Amino acid sequence: MKRRPLAAGLTVAAALTVGLALVPQAANAAASDCPVGYACIWGDSMYKTSGVDTDFVKFANGIPDYGGWWYNAAHTKNAGGTATSIKDAGSRTDCIVRWYTKKNYQSAGADYFDVQKGEQDGYIVDAVGAVPGGFNDKIWSGQFICL
Repeated sequence: MKRRPLAAGLTVAAALTVGLALVPQAANAAASDCPVGYACIWGDSMYKTSGVDTDFVKFANGIPDYGGWWYNAAHTKNAGGTATSIKDAGSRTDCIVRWYTKKNYQSAGADYFDVQKGEQDGYIVDAVGAVPGGFNDKIWSGQFICL
């Protein structure tokens, strides 16, 4: 029985689709917008704020009050207590980023979390990635701490 070219083409396309599904996905491109040497937050999941991956707040040393910062030049979303994605793109392996639920790097008990160099979490709501549960939309300050 002779195969039709259309059927053969569909078979090849299906095989390619299955093959592509098995290829590991690359790291999120929007997370790579956070420059080396900085820590970054975004207001929404998967490293976006209002649908834009370049609307994030970054620091090289620390921010004592995210309430004084905006995700974008249009001042449409304030960064205070709104982070849902984070990344530590610090340049030193002996430093961590500590994010707090209070302003001015204040902590009392378990109201902060640490993230190692290179770690990121695109959805801090689910407590599956680098951030433990209970911190979505609660970050008010952050700083690098070098050991």
